[in-house]
Amino acid sequence: MPFILTPGIVLSRRDFGESGRLSVVYTKDLGKIWVKFSGVNGVGRKMKAFSEPFAHCEYRFHATPGTGYVKATGGSLFSSFPGIRKNLDSLSEAFLCCELLSALTVFDLPGPEKYELLKDALLFLDSQEPSQLMIAAFGLRLLELAGFGVREKSPFKNEISPSMWEALYQYSFAELSMLPFDLGLNAQIRRLVEEKVEEESHRVLKAPIFIKSMLAAKALEERVPL
Repeated sequence: MPFILTPGIVLSRRDFGESGRLSVVYTKDLGKIWVKFSGVNGVGRKMKAFSEPFAHCEYRFHATPGTGYVKATGGSLFSSFPGIRKNLDSLSEAFLCCELLSALTVFDLPGPEKYELLKDALLFLDSQEPSQLMIAAFGLRLLELAGFGVREKSPFKNEISPSMWEALYQYSFAELSMLPFDLGLNAQIRRLVEEKVEEESHRVLKAPIFIKSMLAAKALEERVPL
């Protein structure tokens, strides 16, 4: 079969065989696919960075019928989002974005709007601290793209004005910091997103559990004197 060239973002990865990796990559043109990276766990293999979570690349794939995955044969790295990897809060939010998208996406179904949404979220997290509403807005927009949206029937009509509700769908992630939301309302929206994704995907999200444990450990550390 011919080679395929497409941009994509790694959602997750695991070891495959003795020295390879199998990554879930969300591509602009093919949707969510399994990608095999042969031998990348060996020393000095340049494709290793292409298989890491959040890696944003132009991939060159070769597809072999019947394998269930494509093989990465080359490409170019756009960004590994180093700013995300230096900040634990940003790292946690990035993992949650990837898990939410993966949970609401079937394999081999193109969705360029979802690709752009994830790319914008990672670009934002790479450049600045996570805003209170970033994940809430990301989740609401993702639910809308996946066909499970609550945009027309807001569950928060008594707490949010129509213009504020629409801003969650239309503002850039950087502009969301201008909205006067309180922490309690933000937590309600995030909880709605997580519960809706779990209901529709029939799976328990792991990232929120990790984030809660991380925040608890951080709070305990701040209370314990050195």
